[in-house]
Amino acid sequence: MSDDKLVGIVLVSHSAEVAASVAELAKGLAGGATAVPV
Repeated sequence: MSDDKLVGIVLVSHSAEVAASVAELAKGLAGGATAVPV
């Protein structure tokens, strides 16, 4: 078993601006990773 830990997050919103803001927040909370797929 690998030590890599993956978390999946699904963003659903009626507002594209809100979804984009939450995606940016999630990237910021990723612990400084250089590439975070959101």
